[in-house]
Amino acid sequence: MQIKRTVLAVALIAATGGAATAQTSCPKPVMKVFRNQQEVPATGAALVPQVTLQVSPNPACAEKVSYQFKDAELTLIRGRRPLLPTKRVSQSSVDLSDMMKLAQPGDRVYVFVPYKNLMVVSADGKRTPYPVPALTPEQENGIGFNWPVVQK
Repeated sequence: MQIKRTVLAVALIAATGGAATAQTSCPKPVMKVFRNQQEVPATGAALVPQVTLQVSPNPACAEKVSYQFKDAELTLIRGRRPLLPTKRVSQSSVDLSDMMKLAQPGDRVYVFVPYKNLMVVSADGKRTPYPVPALTPEQENGIGFNWPVVQK
């Protein structure tokens, strides 16, 4: 019996490339954006020069789980076209002054964190990679938030 467990453990390590990943039974986390210390609603809000990004557990998650991101991507979009190159950030506090110069009502800011840049943070502060789910071609490879710009 011990040999079977050892073989199973070695097989699991080999299958993950030797990297341990945190397991959570929670649905995928959600991306939130805060402006003036208030959450930006999905219906939209005016653009402001400074925002804070936060990855939060899904409301359906009963576990105490927290997340961090290594890099997030923000893109100002009008129609289907980006107005500026995608901004990559590695901190939760983000300066959007450059986007404010071009943004108009009807535009949107798309905030995206690829699964590969998402970390699960344990109670002791240890960070482990988010376990990437099996994806179908029509699913996104990360989590995102679509922020409609509603006024200047």
